[in-house]
Amino acid sequence: MLIHAQIDASRVNGPGIRAVLFLQGCRLACPRCWNRFSHPFSGVECSADEIAPWIHKCRCDIGVQGVTLSGGEPMHQVEDLCSLVDRVKAEAPDLSFGMFSGYYERELDAGRYWTRAGLTGDERARLWCRLRTQIDFAVLGRYIATQPTHSPLRTSSNQSLRLFSRRYSEADFGAPEVEVTIDPAGVVQITGFPTAGIPA
Repeated sequence: MLIHAQIDASRVNGPGIRAVLFLQGCRLACPRCWNRFSHPFSGVECSADEIAPWIHKCRCDIGVQGVTLSGGEPMHQVEDLCSLVDRVKAEAPDLSFGMFSGYYERELDAGRYWTRAGLTGDERARLWCRLRTQIDFAVLGRYIATQPTHSPLRTSSNQSLRLFSRRYSEADFGAPEVEVTIDPAGVVQITGFPTAGIPA
């Protein structure tokens, strides 16, 4: 899978302390997307076998309670996502998974989304169904800059927060926040959900 960035520990990408994996590549091109550098399909290619040890290290060393998949557009690499989640859950079934996707749930259910692997619509629908059984929550829908919101984990009011397990309730998700981290090498990463146009 193509990787854009990794954050070892975040408090703004879902409940608790979470590792965040940003996948590289997005064809949705939402106007005024603030992570445009994650759109090209180029960069570091890693396998699930290479990413899973990083997640387990974050769990053991930092105590992360879950993993959030972001992008780019994660569903463009759904086969790799399924492999990664299956592999991690086999060793750490207590870890939760969440995801951000610009696709609406009706598009995913119908297999109407693009993948790098060039799958058929039926194959895409089946893979989404498989992934949905393994993740606890997802924020779904295009980013629309002209529809800002303060709803938990969402940056535009058209997006929906879907809970796919009983692990969390809506009350577990706080208002959108922005987080800045600086690693030991001095690399600055900004993540979170700015609410453009809405006073704090």
